Amino acid sequence: MATLAKVSPFIPIFNTIHQGGELLLQCQADGVPAPLLSWVLPDRSALTSAAPSADRIFMDTNGTLHISVTLPSDRGMYRCVASNSAGAASASVRVHVSSLPPVIQQPREEHLLLSPGRPVYAHCSARGAPPPTLRWRIPDGTLVRPSQFLHGNLFVLPNGTLHIRRVGSKDSGSYECTASNAVGADKRTVRVEIEGGAGKEEGKALLVIEVLKTLLTHLWAELFFCRVPPKAPLSLVWPGFCPVTECCQLLTTAVDSLCTETAPWSCGVCERVTLGHWFV
Repeated sequence: MATLAKVSPFIPIFNTIHQGGELLLQCQADGVPAPLLSWVLPDRSALTSAAPSADRIFMDTNGTLHISVTLPSDRGMYRCVASNSAGAASASVRVHVSSLPPVIQQPREEHLLLSPGRPVYAHCSARGAPPPTLRWRIPDGTLVRPSQFLHGNLFVLPNGTLHIRRVGSKDSGSYECTASNAVGADKRTVRVEIEGGAGKEEGKALLVIEVLKTLLTHLWAELFFCRVPPKAPLSLVWPGFCPVTECCQLLTTAVDSLCTETAPWSCGVCERVTLGHWFV
């Protein structure tokens, strides 16, 4: 005598899966004769174990429904149906597919000050649904992806970590990691600075220039109020101002004081000031 099939789903009534993840919905049924199982999908199409298994969605002979890579369109109600000659029974589950924009796990900004020849390890890992794709943009604008080797010295590990074997002055600059998926993107910047690099030398040069500019400004201010003798040699005259020989007494006090404040120099104005050039 035939008995009606009884469906025993091994699934919760509500199931949440992250976009891009794998979904397994299990279902078993008892009855005489042995019931046939099928799944009714959210789009109302039916799926049996006889369907091709090469598709993204397929069903095992034991009744388990597989979705290899979930998409937003996979959300909805799934119904497992067991049927035999005595009738049919079913059980349903609602599936929700969540999408999460990428979130990089490391700080948004980082500054690395390194000695020449040292290795660099700049980490970048992210969470999201679907799983985010990582890539690095190096200072010259080149994009580098995980497992990619560049210039024989730079490599991005499969986990997203940027590795430079031995850094030099040419490696200084900003390195930007971007994590992206279908619903968003996140970024992180690592600034690499090399000790004793061009940046520090340029800073020293700018400081020296500012000191010299200050000294010249004070000198010109003092010269402006001097009188030019009618027969002063042109080689000793600054255009629009006065000859150095007539202004030594006025300049010595002001300039020597300024030199002492700005640097450990003894200016000696009368001996050291020449046309257009301070220090000889």
